[in-house]
Amino acid sequence: MIANRRGPIAAPVAFSTALAAGRCPSPRDLRYTRPYPLCGVHYAVFTMMTDAQIDALATHLVQGLLARGSIKPKVAEKDLIACVVEMLSSNFETEAQIDDEADKMAEEQVRLDPRLDVTRLRGMIRRRIAEKKNFTL
Repeated sequence: MIANRRGPIAAPVAFSTALAAGRCPSPRDLRYTRPYPLCGVHYAVFTMMTDAQIDALATHLVQGLLARGSIKPKVAEKDLIACVVEMLSSNFETEAQIDDEADKMAEEQVRLDPRLDVTRLRGMIRRRIAEKKNFTL
């Protein structure tokens, strides 16, 4: 259990594993939506979606569009759902890659100048990387 200002919370396995390995946990090791002080740095951590959640979201989206008559599919509903799941998964994977790249760049800059606000710097780097990749966050 980890305690913060709002009370105790359970730590995910990846968080504990990172600490046991002697490295500072990164946002991908966590599944919280609140900022946490880690190794003297305040990260804003984004919630990752599980495969089951992505499947449920895709199913809900496709069935809702079909029920309203917004789309007239040329393929089976199952194939359409699989296509939406693939699109969502690749989108989340791209976002995770952008986050990792922004984390690395922000850490490098903080090592050079510890007075920098890491959270703000990471957000700015993240936006610039997304713009370069023509990716909407």
